[in-house]
Amino acid sequence: MDGLLVNIGCGSTWHPAWVNLDMRPVSPQVRSWDVAGGLPFGDAEVQACYASHVLEHLSRPQAKALLNECWRVLRPGGVLRLAVPDLEAIAREYLD
Repeated sequence: MDGLLVNIGCGSTWHPAWVNLDMRPVSPQVRSWDVAGGLPFGDAEVQACYASHVLEHLSRPQAKALLNECWRVLRPGGVLRLAVPDLEAIAREYLD
């Protein structure tokens, strides 16, 4: 892959070859950044955006704004990968 790889809201799972963003960095390898204010990249500058368990911590307008920001910074053909909690699995576990 050619271009920036961005891990949004990485928490304690960061990768040294990526730009890792989190509001509360746990490592010097993680850049302190509040995604509610947008992403610190230019248009079409990023090859991949990855966000695991981030959207559920944002309000609907903030989540929509973050997704719009991802599309803005992604290059044509870039990849956006999102992971969110599986509500059905959580409910089944609770009921069991």
